[in-house]
Amino acid sequence: GFNGKRRLKLDTPPGTAGPAVWSNDGQSILYLHFPPPRRELNEIRVYYVDSRQDRRIAKTSQFVCFSPNRDASVLVGASSGKATPYVFLLLRSTGKELPLCEHKSSRPAEVNPFFSADSKWVFYESDHDGHTAIYSVELGNLIEPTA
Repeated sequence: GFNGKRRLKLDTPPGTAGPAVWSNDGQSILYLHFPPPRRELNEIRVYYVDSRQDRRIAKTSQFVCFSPNRDASVLVGASSGKATPYVFLLLRSTGKELPLCEHKSSRPAEVNPFFSADSKWVFYESDHDGHTAIYSVELGNLIEPTA
């Protein structure tokens, strides 16, 4: 509540909870989970607030930031891997990743990729050219447009 009562600590797996996004229906939270060092890959998880259930959506290619499209069927994320400085599309139904482009940012956590409202474009930030700029990638027929 707005008065600070009924506060709820979300029970998440060991490690650190990263960036989080409310679902459009307000019933769940999508978040990036960083497991304890040197154990596993980073993963995107969903926490259902009413039932207090937490489950993995998919392991990632070391995502450090992400965002969902309008219906959360596809996620876009930026990898922090030195060998994989990519922006990826992640299909929620299969957990499979598709490399979209290289971000080449010196600060991967600040790439902040996101979808346009209709899911036809992905926008992201990078300092690859020596200063921060916003880049766009047209998705064409890679995913279904959202209304």
